[in-house]
Amino acid sequence: MLLNIAVLQVTIGEGGYYSTSCRKIIETVWKSSSNVAIIALQDMCGFGSDARMNIPGVPEKNWRFRTTKETIDNIDSSYFKHINSLFRRMYPAFDDKKN
Repeated sequence: MLLNIAVLQVTIGEGGYYSTSCRKIIETVWKSSSNVAIIALQDMCGFGSDARMNIPGVPEKNWRFRTTKETIDNIDSSYFKHINSLFRRMYPAFDDKKN
């Protein structure tokens, strides 16, 4: 089985949880023909380069990122539910319906 993956790292535009520029880039990944779309938590939050977890060419302290419950709670889940539905990236395991 061929698995196509779209990966995003936002590095341009104004940031924040409701950043228009971040959302446009995220939507581009979501509407791709890839089977899987992946974005970093920092991109979901609209964080800038100060929240990077990897700096190319620097061997130490990469792939480390910490966050708080407050940060996760502030993610606009209704937006992600909307684009998941819009671009048909909904899966039964993530469905809010009670069985």
